[in-house]
Amino acid sequence: MTNVQRFAATTIGLLALLLALTAGTTGTALVSAHSARPSVTGKWVYTASMNTSRDFFAAVRLHNGKVLVMGGLDDAGADLASAELYDPAVGKWSLTGSMHITRHSHTATLLKNGKVLVTGGLDSSFSSISTTELYDPQTGIWSLTGSLKFSRYAHTATLLKDGKVLVAGGQIQNGGSSGFAALAEVYNPATGVWVPAGDLNDARAYHTAIRLSNGQVLIAGGQDNSSNATSSAEVYNPATGKWSFTASMHDARRFHTVTRLSKGQVLVVGGQDNSFNPLSTAEVYNLATGKWTLTGNTNVPHFFHTATRLRNGQVLAAGGQDNQGNPINTAEGYNPATGKWSLTASMNEGHENNIAELLKNGEVLVAGSQFGSGATPTSELSYQAVTVPLVQVPRF
Repeated sequence: MTNVQRFAATTIGLLALLLALTAGTTGTALVSAHSARPSVTGKWVYTASMNTSRDFFAAVRLHNGKVLVMGGLDDAGADLASAELYDPAVGKWSLTGSMHITRHSHTATLLKNGKVLVTGGLDSSFSSISTTELYDPQTGIWSLTGSLKFSRYAHTATLLKDGKVLVAGGQIQNGGSSGFAALAEVYNPATGVWVPAGDLNDARAYHTAIRLSNGQVLIAGGQDNSSNATSSAEVYNPATGKWSFTASMHDARRFHTVTRLSKGQVLVVGGQDNSFNPLSTAEVYNLATGKWTLTGNTNVPHFFHTATRLRNGQVLAAGGQDNQGNPINTAEGYNPATGKWSLTASMNEGHENNIAELLKNGEVLVAGSQFGSGATPTSELSYQAVTVPLVQVPRF
């Protein structure tokens, strides 16, 4: 398989913050916060491993605070239908109901009603699939819902303000033929039906999508039909159902991450360029101007990594793959106030194509996907000590 196929004040006040961020970490040393310089520091510790090794899977934090993972490839490269839950209160994983269809390279979206929508992916014959399923946390059971009009994987799925879900782009794979999709569809949870949502101006896969503060959806980068990384970006307007170009990024990139910042800004980090080299560049999109601005470079290039917005508004980039195809354990934090990255404690293991979820207590859970030796069940937690007061970051 190719890399693409193998496929996160006062002394009393500060102490209270550190204790809150390290709740449940008996025996774990707190990181000193003697410096007044804003930064992200911390420590990674192992937590319980998943019951199954997973690669190219998906995850969602549920309303109850637990983390649901589903599907993916196991350490033998076999497709999975199984799903499991991580409970931060006890630090353990437990199996829950399995999906009806085995799949990897799919998406998972938390709906407003608390259910989880899984779309598309690849099956055991590496053909793209159109089936979609719903997980009910109340029962732990999956049910099939309306199928996509077009099968796809390496696509995006974005929750809209009205509770519907926009699926865009991706790759269509049937037997020996494949192509990149410009097709978009919208799912209505009330009816379980998908309807067309216009075509992107550029067909693409391995891109990012994020809902902006005005309710529109920004698509950026990815890979085109010529297998080239692209810098183009476009915006979907749910009110009109139309796609329109916005300013292109400074760098063409695929396998990058996107994270919402405050004040209508969006951060894109890393990825891979046209020469298949990992990138250290990062850019910020400003909704008010519709333009991208280069910001500070990461200390280490990242792609197939994760980027997680912390409760203080900073962003934690973790793991990824180096230009020799090896997983990396580097983690670093981005401070939007300074535009700078600072190295934080490294993870215990290298992770790529893993998942990273912010838990309700402020810790970050990283799980699965170690490319060098196949899929892994390993999970780790970051305990973040923050040297600046928490800032309000709006939830959209």
